[in-house]
Amino acid sequence: MMVNLHSVSSNIIPSTVQVVNKDVVILYCQPSHKPILSTVNYYVDRMVQVDMVINTNLQLQKMPWLVGVDEADKDKMEDIVERILNNEVVVFADLQSLGKVQTLATNTPYIIDKLVEYKRGLEQELMTILGVDNNGSASLEQTHVSVDAVNANNDVINDYANAIESEINKGLKDIKRIFNRDIKIEAVSKPVNTIHEQPMQGGQENDN
Repeated sequence: MMVNLHSVSSNIIPSTVQVVNKDVVILYCQPSHKPILSTVNYYVDRMVQVDMVINTNLQLQKMPWLVGVDEADKDKMEDIVERILNNEVVVFADLQSLGKVQTLATNTPYIIDKLVEYKRGLEQELMTILGVDNNGSASLEQTHVSVDAVNANNDVINDYANAIESEINKGLKDIKRIFNRDIKIEAVSKPVNTIHEQPMQGGQENDN
């Protein structure tokens, strides 16, 4: 039975039992036969979780102030804290007042930079699976990387892109064989070109 997700006419999507490779042809986008949406959702969920951890870590980096006061010296202590928060270089106060101002250290390690890098890696990994050109890893974003490393990453991107295109073409061949309908597709994203080393003057080599 075909599932009519968008409530279109039964003339387009029949509501009766269909026989695969006789009445209908099923096309897949991935060799695993899993929908691309499920793959994208997995990575999106992971990136959302990373954002949540980043927000938590950012909040924990804040250092709260603890000030013990009574009604008699409340105004005086508020003035001292306000001057401190206004980044005054020197704040004069009696020793008793200064002793009432304390900070609460959370001792939480700063890991936002590592989380941002991890999130970027997830995004690049997803783009690779979709066959979209990307740096592939943080190491490939450096000023100088080996040509072999860049070409290896490009090969992986092209392999994923070719796998998607090849899997769709399998279904299109079945459509032509069963329904005599010739359908062609063309990938919008072109294969990623390899990079070659060309010698420079003086015997040195440069990556282009």
